[in-house]
Amino acid sequence: MTTVSLPAISEAQSHRFAYFRPEETGFVKFLSPRTILTQFSVATATSGQILPIRPPFTNASYQIRFPGPKVKCGDANATIVRVIDKLKEQKSLALNPSIVEVSSSYFAFVPDLNSETIQAADLSNPQWQTNASNQLWMVFPRYTINEHGRGELRKHHLICQLHNASYEASLSFTEGVQTVDILNLTVLNAIDFPKNGLVFKNNTVRLAYTAAARALYDQLTGDMGIYHEVLTDNSTHAFGLINTRIAQTNLLGSSDLATYFNENHALHPAENSGVVSDQRAEDIAKAKNRTLDVLIEELSHNITLSLMSSNLLSPSVISNVTTTAPLNVYAYEPRNLLVAYAIAILTALLANLIGAVTYISNGLSYDMSFSTILRTTRSADLSQLFKSNDLGAQPLPKSIGQQKLRFGIVAEARKPDDQHLQQVVHTGFGLKNNVVELKKNRLRARSESHPEDVGLPN
Repeated sequence: MTTVSLPAISEAQSHRFAYFRPEETGFVKFLSPRTILTQFSVATATSGQILPIRPPFTNASYQIRFPGPKVKCGDANATIVRVIDKLKEQKSLALNPSIVEVSSSYFAFVPDLNSETIQAADLSNPQWQTNASNQLWMVFPRYTINEHGRGELRKHHLICQLHNASYEASLSFTEGVQTVDILNLTVLNAIDFPKNGLVFKNNTVRLAYTAAARALYDQLTGDMGIYHEVLTDNSTHAFGLINTRIAQTNLLGSSDLATYFNENHALHPAENSGVVSDQRAEDIAKAKNRTLDVLIEELSHNITLSLMSSNLLSPSVISNVTTTAPLNVYAYEPRNLLVAYAIAILTALLANLIGAVTYISNGLSYDMSFSTILRTTRSADLSQLFKSNDLGAQPLPKSIGQQKLRFGIVAEARKPDDQHLQQVVHTGFGLKNNVVELKKNRLRARSESHPEDVGLPN
């Protein structure tokens, strides 16, 4: 156990999460998330993973507890369902008259809950976000099983709300590779949007939570659908449109968005092979084919945990860390050692016995020295085979390559100084038909009568 400095999310840094401006005495007004928070949210949503956190050691583990924002999603009640459908209809009617929405696959917005008539908040103009909310409302078709056991598409309405939560997480690093497990996540009170966007200037924690929700919602608001456009010649052109930043996140592979891709795929029958494209298959694999409510909640706490990768948003605190170091552990087994040595000794002994038997059988021994090679390749047959004009270059002539040689007793006729032919015998290589098999007794007899022709090495 070692005491070191660790990154930890702290309310003391809440002023770094949101842009705000002074208003009335003692109040500040929320404007938007700070760019650093937006960058971390986008990076987490794109990768679908918790961003790399600074490890205290290459191999270490520790646990940490802290409060933080958490978005929780659930089914909308009947009242909210009617509001969502009404706002969706208003948006469809507001389209260019030449464009008709054929089907809607996704529609999400942040509602303005402080006005008498609920509207979608204008998130494009943060200077006028006086009556927004910390909720996200959405509708999309979801495949369900009806009462007859058949699959069908039904509109599903979802509402997501910002909450305060208590996190308890375990972080471990093995050779620098991190693993983050949430041991306990307790969802506490809901955090509402400040009325008129105003809070006391010493309550920047509430602004920080609102900024965290807004950074997440900015990536989810928008719509997806199939449209028909009436051209000037009265012909129609069908097309699919993704008008939301959810396309930049791993949520795109959700099973709740399959309807859009199926319908868009059907618009191109010439390219429709009936098989999910490789790109779509990759998106589905990233999202593990889960529903939007599950993926949004996971993305929410992943963004919160990813804040610990920032020195500015998560300053260091002193805490205990368990470190590990790899050690080489040796196990001594006498039997295994004896078996290994016994095999080696027996193998060496067998090789020596084979060599001894071979030497006794042949009666001679040879080495690989140049003089030995030269002496054993002296033969009239070989001299005739390799003519003087043969320089030894490749390729080997067929007439030479087809010859078969044997090592043994070579007998050949020579004409010494007295001009009388004599049969000279020696050991070496020669043509197969002119060589007698080498045997110990025959070699001993020849050695005693003509010791100079045996070809023994020096």
